[in-house]
Amino acid sequence: MCEECRSKYLETYWESDVEILAKELHEAGRKAFEAGMTVAQAQQKDKAFPFVEWDALTEQAKEGKRIQARHLIEKFQIELPHSSVGKGQ
Repeated sequence: MCEECRSKYLETYWESDVEILAKELHEAGRKAFEAGMTVAQAQQKDKAFPFVEWDALTEQAKEGKRIQARHLIEKFQIELPHSSVGKGQ
């Protein structure tokens, strides 16, 4: 994606994409949780940890996922499929 297109993409879709990717990262964590492969489960094997649904997370926990999402979007220049910026439109 050209730099001008990337800038337009970030202006237009940035926050919605951050939220979408943050939720997907959380859902990916569900798979690790179900497999018993989370950091918390590895460090505290004798404790039971329930998976917390996105809507039940604290705003602080959600923001932690958004920070991860922003990092990945920037680092790998991720463009989620709903975006048409830079695709001839």
